[in-house]
Amino acid sequence: MVTAVIDESVLRRRLGGRKVRQGQLEHLLKSGRLRNITLQVLPLDCEENSGVDGPFVLLTPKGKQQVAYLEVQGVGQLITDPEQVRILAARYGSICGQALTPRESLALMQELLGEP
Repeated sequence: MVTAVIDESVLRRRLGGRKVRQGQLEHLLKSGRLRNITLQVLPLDCEENSGVDGPFVLLTPKGKQQVAYLEVQGVGQLITDPEQVRILAARYGSICGQALTPRESLALMQELLGEP
């Protein structure tokens, strides 16, 4: 199972040009419709953003304890301390609560796909 929250500003950025952005949106839409992938978008007009401190990844290996991974400017850090991981997991829950629902998120991506 993969879940992800993407900031709306990233979806609106035209880095690489229109065709690149269109391909990325199409890929996200296709992926977001799969049963084992959940995508949410954190909207630009969100008044609170629990993810303002930067991106992170939560990993739960089968049969093992959850860990977190942070990467800043190409330098990665694996977080294994259970308390720090718990804090990041709670933050992720807040981010998901602030984001659009998966259905609303896919609708926004579809709308952006139609923009010139």
